[in-house]
Amino acid sequence: MQVFISWSGDRSRSLSVGLHDWLQMIIQRVEPWMSDRDIEVGQRWTTELAAKIKQANFAILCLTPENAKAPWLHFEAGALAEVIGSARVVPLLLDMEKSALAFPLAQFQAVEADHEGVFQLVRSINRSLPGTQLGADVLSNAFNMGWPSLARTIDRCKALNVPNGAQPPPSDRSLLEEVLKSVRGIENQISAGSQAESSSPADPFRGSWEEHYVRGVNRANSRGGTGSDLAAINSFSVAISCFPTYLHKNTLARLYTYRGAMFKRLGRLDEARSDLVLATKWAQQEREINDLTYNLACIAAMSGEHSEAMKLLSTLKSRDKDYKKWIRSGIRYFESLQSNPEFKALIG
Repeated sequence: MQVFISWSGDRSRSLSVGLHDWLQMIIQRVEPWMSDRDIEVGQRWTTELAAKIKQANFAILCLTPENAKAPWLHFEAGALAEVIGSARVVPLLLDMEKSALAFPLAQFQAVEADHEGVFQLVRSINRSLPGTQLGADVLSNAFNMGWPSLARTIDRCKALNVPNGAQPPPSDRSLLEEVLKSVRGIENQISAGSQAESSSPADPFRGSWEEHYVRGVNRANSRGGTGSDLAAINSFSVAISCFPTYLHKNTLARLYTYRGAMFKRLGRLDEARSDLVLATKWAQQEREINDLTYNLACIAAMSGEHSEAMKLLSTLKSRDKDYKKWIRSGIRYFESLQSNPEFKALIG
């Protein structure tokens, strides 16, 4: 059974490394995976990460006070919940109490990194095993024999230096502040002629997923610069978190594709590629598949992966007779291919 271990920051990483090795000793059928240990040198890590999220059967989020608001960890948690369900995503809390968790992570059933909490975690993993599970006595004995080893790892992690104030990185704070400052002004721009908003700030989660989806599209199409792009990402993120499970997954693919396109516009290529790779799991209609192909080609070109970009553009050509419109509308993303003879021939 594939167990995905998510981490962010030094203490979280140290805990996840220790947990990675320890879990296999307790339940041999478990195959833990974390990015620091299991991505080979030279692999395109975002593609590998997205693939492992799709394969996961269970997930552990190694949380500390300093990473509980880390955007990338939130992204992984949301993606994992989409794939395997929230019941199998378990936050493991180091130097934190359950009451300290805020949404969206508070939706998951968390355990603390102590003897009782880790045993609950191991028992949940055992119950999730397909086929034959370890008997209660066998599991308890294996856990108690192995616990001292993990307990020493947990103690070492607690002793590591904690960043001052246990705050998210400044760049993340700046990003959040920029989004919050931009939202009100952008809403007024795209709702020109409508009644002015009240002076009290709106609840960013109020409304259906469709309302947030429409806001995201409007903000993206306004092309108002970084502020509107960030606000569009915010709207698409809320729409994804509110998306009903009974609706057609192709629509979910569209949301991830649109958010990935906004990350691409901002030059945040790792995040863009991760969203688009996830979207390929659900895309079924021609519109979404072509949009994904185009955006992945843009990212490949911007990343210097010219052969991959040309391969994707050739695929787009075979799928859509109007492929040149796609390319010309985003010609700036293909700047690195301007002198490529194959690219010149492609666009005529």
